[in-house]
Parts: sequence; structure tokens; C-alpha cells
Amino acid sequence: MSSSTASTVTRSEALRPASQSAYHTTESLNPFPNSLRREITLSLQSKIRSLRTFAMWPFRRISQAVQLPVSTVFSICAQPNTPPEHHTGRPPCLSSQDKIQLIAHAIASQENRRKPLSIIAEELGIKVNERTLRRFFTSKNYHRRIARAKPFLSVKNKTARLHFADTYHDWTVPDWSKVIWTDECAFNVGGFSGNTWVIRTPAEEFAEDCLVPKFRKLQTIMVWGCITGNRKGPLVIWNKAEWGKTINSSNYCEYIVIPHLHPFWLRLCEERDDYVYLQQDNASPHKAKYTTTVLKNLNMLGYFFTWPPTSRDLNPIEQVWRIMKDRIHRRSPRPTTNQQLLRAIQEECDAITSEEIASMTGSLPLWVLAVQEASGGHTKY
Repeated sequence: MSSSTASTVTRSEALRPASQSAYHTTESLNPFPNSLRREITLSLQSKIRSLRTFAMWPFRRISQAVQLPVSTVFSICAQPNTPPEHHTGRPPCLSSQDKIQLIAHAIASQENRRKPLSIIAEELGIKVNERTLRRFFTSKNYHRRIARAKPFLSVKNKTARLHFADTYHDWTVPDWSKVIWTDECAFNVGGFSGNTWVIRTPAEEFAEDCLVPKFRKLQTIMVWGCITGNRKGPLVIWNKAEWGKTINSSNYCEYIVIPHLHPFWLRLCEERDDYVYLQQDNASPHKAKYTTTVLKNLNMLGYFFTWPPTSRDLNPIEQVWRIMKDRIHRRSPRPTTNQQLLRAIQEECDAITSEEIASMTGSLPLWVLAVQEASGGHTKY
């Protein structure tokens, strides 16, 4: 019987397909016969790391779940999540530390900001050409530019400006429209700033129609004006021959305050049936005792702001003077005599629209906020 059984087993084994017999032989050696040929995708690697890191599965359990050898699972978990970058080509001229030091040193002080980039690098012992320096600073949005000219602000001035901004930060556009803004301005024949561009050949450099006239002694015309809300007040042309070459407290009150500012202020108060504030800067004719006495007798003194020093960026009438000067500068031909300049001043003042005035006075909340953000320092206005 045993021989019959043996013969039966031998016969069944003989009838078994050769491929199946080979499969069982391989399976006994490798529990995951197809794992060597499987593509281990990034998604599968991420799954393996998650099971190990967050689910805290042992390597063997992960191996059984994903049908990969334990050694492969272990290798995947030991690798970094992000494959290392392989840089090719020439190494950069500036290291990361060099870049940090260059920026920090360049903006460390007012003195350093004015130094050439090559000096900045030399002081740090960094050897690199200037073109590379310019390219690097440009990539960080740092450029060498002409410094803006602004009046000097002392600590006292900044404190006064910040106090003014803190006091009136909650004023709205209707509140600021109740203020009369006043100021003087000087216009010079041929003394307008800016460059004039002409079309010429190199040989025409000194041709008459390619030149800008330059006067040895500039003739100055002084004017006084005021604005409020969306309207202009009177424009006063200072008469040097009759009123004096310079403005002092006496002639300021006699020829500006009494005949022009006071009537305009009274008319606004009557029209609006409300009080109207007044503003003037801290020029000596405005702050003199004589002027203070006159304003007090006219019942105007109590309506003046306590104006912070060096605060042209808070006075909207400064924008009026800027627009007028710019338009006179663009005139063709330009004024070359006092009479031509007088006519141009009057015409450009008349051309200022109520919309332009309203735009200037309506910007006060932004200007005040800018002074607050600058802690009383300079603003872009």
C-alpha cells in the first residue's frame, strides 16, 4: 500500500505544471515575489513614511501591508523626505553669509548708505566686482538714488508734528474743509527747477533755440494766497515798491490780514453759519507780538491752529504752489520779464479748479496718518 501511495504522489507531482512548481519554489524563498519589479512611486514612499512616523507601525507590519521587503521599507524610512538638490555649474560669487553682511552693513547708518557699493564690500573683506554687487543689491530692491532734499527735523520738531497728528487723527474731510490754509510763495523769473529736454544734433548744443535762459540776478515776485474746502481765496501780489521789499509783521497785517484774510474769513463764517479755523506757518511775521495783537483785536486769534514747525507736507496750499510753478515752467515760451511772470501767475492761479482744491484738502487724513506712522518724521507728501 505504501508503494501504491508513493506511486500516486509521484504521479500527481508529475501531473503538476512545471510553472506552478517553480512558483512554489520561488515563493518559499521570497514572500513578495513581484516586489523586486514593482515601481516604488513617491506616493508609495510617502505612505510608508506616514505609517512609520504617524501610525508608529513596525517595519514588518508595513512590509506586509505594502508587499515590499523589510529592508526596502527600512531604506525608504531612512531617506530624507526631500531629495537633496544637486547644483551644477560655477559656485556663486557671494555666499549666503556674504549677502546678509552686505545688506546689513550698507544700511547700518546714514554714512554707510552714502558709500559706494565697492567700499561697502571692501570694508567687509569681500572680494567681488562692482557689477556683481549692483546685480545683487538690485535683486534685493536696493538701488543707489539721488537723496531727496527735505528740511531738517530736530527731535523737538518731530515731537510737535506727532502731537499735531495725534490730536487731529480722527478729523474727517468735512472737518478739514472748515480750515482756511494760508501761505506765501516766491516766484522767480527763470528760476524754476527741473530739466528741459530739447531735440537737437550734437552740433546744435549751443544753438539759441536749444538753450535755457539763465539770469544773473533773479527777479522775485512774492505772493500770498489761501484756500479752503474746494474754493480759492484771494491771491495777493506783493508790491515791493509800495509795501516794502520784505514782509514783516506790520505790512503783513496792513496789506494782507486786514484787507484780505479777515474779510474772507468773516464771509465764510456767515455763509456756513459756523466757525472756520485758520492756519498759518511759524514765519516771524506771523508769530510777532504785533501780529498777535492785531489778530486778537479782530477776534481771529482763537481760531488759529497751533501749527507744528517744518510741516509743509501738511499744508495743502503747498500743492497749489507746486502745480502753478510746474505749469509756468512748462509754458512755451517761458516768462522772461516781471510782467510776463505776473501775468502767468495770475492765469495759472485762475486755472486751478475747485476739483483740484478739493483733492488737496481731502488728502489731509492721509497726510496726518503718514506723520503718525513716521513718528513725526518726514513723509512722501
